[in-house]
Amino acid sequence: MDKGAKQLPNGWIETTLGEIAELVGGGTPSREHPEYFGGRHIWLTPTEIPRNRVTVVATSREKITDDGLKKSSARLLPKGTVLMTSRASIDYVAIAGAEVTTNQGFASFICKDDVYNHYLAYWLLGNVDFFIGQATGTTFKEITKSKLRNFSFPLPPLPEQKRIVAKIEELFTQLDAGMAALQRVKAEVKRYKASVLKAAVEGKLGIRNDEFRIQDDGQLPAGWKWSTVGEVAKVGTGSTPLRSNERYWKNGTIPWVTSGALNDLFVNEANEFVTEAALKETNVKIFPKGTLLVAMYGEGKTRGKVSELIIDATTNQACAALVF
Repeated sequence: MDKGAKQLPNGWIETTLGEIAELVGGGTPSREHPEYFGGRHIWLTPTEIPRNRVTVVATSREKITDDGLKKSSARLLPKGTVLMTSRASIDYVAIAGAEVTTNQGFASFICKDDVYNHYLAYWLLGNVDFFIGQATGTTFKEITKSKLRNFSFPLPPLPEQKRIVAKIEELFTQLDAGMAALQRVKAEVKRYKASVLKAAVEGKLGIRNDEFRIQDDGQLPAGWKWSTVGEVAKVGTGSTPLRSNERYWKNGTIPWVTSGALNDLFVNEANEFVTEAALKETNVKIFPKGTLLVAMYGEGKTRGKVSELIIDATTNQACAALVF
């Protein structure tokens, strides 16, 4: 993405992200002041941005008040602003469908008049691997606004930008239809696998049951052995840092996962983040990628759910972590 690295089509110019848009960060009001929350201003966190597509976002799980806006580094962003996650999970991209604010996990682009916001959004999404490669940080990666401003950006004339976006969205619509068909096939395969397993354990596949079934007296097939979870994995739990201690939460960068995230097969993001201080001073600990999380308790049908961490993350005390 260096200047002059590629020959551009006629009418296009090589510029930088800092020249085509104003880059804005975000912030989180202090949790010690509940009056900062429950207001009228949309306040987005990275977990509310879908991955691998550009979406228009106009709602949020939490809203902040006028005082919350004034007492934090959050800033009102106009409708049409391009929102990109810039910390931990990098380059999830959306467009503000209303006036919004964000937490500190975003770099937001307020486009100039000659830039079509959807074009910038798709360009950012298409360069996700580059941005991840440019991110820095010890515990979790982040790409700074100062670095983003200097990245080169190919800018076509405005009508060309709109034609490019129209073609991208046409092709994505076709891909979505193909994915829906694939999901239907997957559902059929799942039902078929279930019927195969049922037939197998009932001895209807021409395989002797005694080759693989556990007998009523607890005897295992040859080569098998009984073990315990504690013998094959290190089992741990997390904790919840004191909410009233701002040092444990304000501007946190370390993902903190609760049992509610275990409704999905994989955990690749967190709703909240804790600080290095919480890691050093509390029972919070980082579990590595590949850890299995088991929900020990939670609302509804959460208890007993199992998910695999595909990020390094901390957890609350409702999750048991199995590190193999």
